[in-house]
Amino acid sequence: MVFGFRWERKATVKPVNQPQPVPSIHGDLLPNIGLKKNIFKCSTESGEIVAKKVHKRWKLLESEARMLDYATRKLQVKGPRLRDMFLDGDDRVMVTDLDPGVQLHRVWKKISRTNKKLIVQQLRAEILKMRTSTKPFIGRVGWDGDIEKHDPYCDPYHPDTIKYNVNYFKSESEFDAHKVEQMRVRRGDAAAKALEDRIKPLRDQYSERFVLTHGDLHSQNIHVHCVTGSDGKSRWELSGILDWGRSGFYPEYMEYAMAMKTGPHRPYWKKVLKEVLEGMECSKERMQVEEWATEWVGVVGVVWTFFERMCLRPFTVKRHGV
Repeated sequence: MVFGFRWERKATVKPVNQPQPVPSIHGDLLPNIGLKKNIFKCSTESGEIVAKKVHKRWKLLESEARMLDYATRKLQVKGPRLRDMFLDGDDRVMVTDLDPGVQLHRVWKKISRTNKKLIVQQLRAEILKMRTSTKPFIGRVGWDGDIEKHDPYCDPYHPDTIKYNVNYFKSESEFDAHKVEQMRVRRGDAAAKALEDRIKPLRDQYSERFVLTHGDLHSQNIHVHCVTGSDGKSRWELSGILDWGRSGFYPEYMEYAMAMKTGPHRPYWKKVLKEVLEGMECSKERMQVEEWATEWVGVVGVVWTFFERMCLRPFTVKRHGV
């Protein structure tokens, strides 16, 4: 006798627009926002609904709040406005408006092709708006809007660590030299020499124009909300760009390079980003430099470097001509 049965997997994703709040001393945890479970919804004394981002003070830097404030208040980039920032023991708390939208990846499959094009156009417009703001140095701004020279922030070439901080860079040449030095620390002199050789042909492309860069255009950081148009039809529109933790003023190629080499992205998203960033691409040679400069950064890089140094010391591992 043969028995047959059908196994049905239960849905694990909560319905869109219906996050289940979890009580906390900071408010109600919003489980549909962020991966670190550190975004809370709460009310002010006047009854206004706001969002709180809570993290260790060395992880949530004041400079992130300054970048958010500069982008949304001065440039009118779509996103939650900064309301307050304060320390609470070992934590830093950033208070902002509560964005009305949901993460784009939660509704992308439900959106029509025409509506998707609208969102792409809106996101592109916001990024182009950001790129109109330039600074003479590479770094992050102070509350006065100028590059802050004495407030370290997370090194873009060590995004998954808290040990490595940088202040600012006076030029693109100094920025590239920093990448080479970090490669020397992680991989040794041979790897640093290989990276420097890749950079040399690009030096005639150096610029003194550094643009506002978000640096983390992941689909979970792009929020959209459903609105009803004058024709009575509903559609999804961009409501805000969130999480400015990797932002700064960087060379023009960095937005594209960081978008292509960070992740992991959902399969469709990198294709969408290429459409959003059309005309902002960097050269193939520059992209190779950025990929090589960050290949050994993060958890995977740390694990492999430890394994290589401890277990493969007698052998030579050749990569990228090293």
